[in-house]
Amino acid sequence: MTENYGLALWRLTRLDEHMSAWSVVIDIAQVVSGFAAAAALVLTLLQVLRARADKAQDVAEKVVAWAVSQLSTTDGSESADGGVIVVNGSSEVALEVDVKTQRAITASASDSFEDDGFAGRRFALIPPGTYYLKQDQETGLWSAPTPVQTSGGAYTVTLPDSDSGAMSLVVLAPVTLRPEPKRVVLFRYSIAGEGWTRRLNGSLSKGRHSSEWESEFDKSQGTALAQPLLRRHQANTSVQQLIERLFARIAVADAKPLRGAISPVNATFSDLGVTLVRRTTRNGQGLRLYVTDDLDGPSFYISGDFKGAFPNDGFTYTDGTDARPIKLDREVFADQPRTVEHWSANLDALVDAVKAGVALHAR
Repeated sequence: MTENYGLALWRLTRLDEHMSAWSVVIDIAQVVSGFAAAAALVLTLLQVLRARADKAQDVAEKVVAWAVSQLSTTDGSESADGGVIVVNGSSEVALEVDVKTQRAITASASDSFEDDGFAGRRFALIPPGTYYLKQDQETGLWSAPTPVQTSGGAYTVTLPDSDSGAMSLVVLAPVTLRPEPKRVVLFRYSIAGEGWTRRLNGSLSKGRHSSEWESEFDKSQGTALAQPLLRRHQANTSVQQLIERLFARIAVADAKPLRGAISPVNATFSDLGVTLVRRTTRNGQGLRLYVTDDLDGPSFYISGDFKGAFPNDGFTYTDGTDARPIKLDREVFADQPRTVEHWSANLDALVDAVKAGVALHAR
């Protein structure tokens, strides 16, 4: 067909009086037929390319990431540690996965973010599945991707304890629960031969868009990934001393604020509906206030971490079930500094904040 079309087109460019009308009509018909065939071929090619582009987009859409923090399933407390969950819901391997996070400047201004001290990291590959990319709060190192279990809408991961080495189950919760929320500010990857970049609003665009962290990603390719550890049990002497003083202001007179100590509360807190106060056991850096005599029942919780953040997880209420703790710290602590130094120097204000938190939930 193409050969006839070409010959007919050549002849039409050289019409003369010796050509019959019938041959001219035949040549015109062949030219028109050739154009139609070519147009159909172009349309088919465009449809194939469009289908391939749609398929590539569908594959890329199945790769997502968000920032998380760690919740202990042992005592319900939230760790200062956290990282990023990456879900690769496709059947393809994601390559050269770039991740960069930021943190909120203040708890009450979660729309204002700044660098969180973690360099952006390029992971060579993320296979199909769900993985946890842990950020070590001490070293700033990223850990190798760890498979995540999903059940009933919860994301959990098994990590070794930094002290004992024993494996512990950890719940990965969105960082909106933390005093200083974090977010994934940049997420790029290549999959099925195409590069993609996710924007802050979650939308996906084709291509690996350049960023201000290119040198961090390039440098990270030559550094080893750490092994993920669960850092819940490192001690901070200043936090321990503050918890002892707070325990003494809540418990009845002469109660000894030893680690693991349990005491009835004084009249002030009893009037608020609190019955018992307990200091946590291992490092004694947290307090629980119970509203019944059941130690597995509803309670309030406040604690500090190994870096001196206090309260590191805000002020929370647990109803005694597996439900997620209710955060009360935005109303209770507002824009107050989250440091052990600040609250050690303002113990009366800390006691008032705890009372306000209890009263707030009671209402």
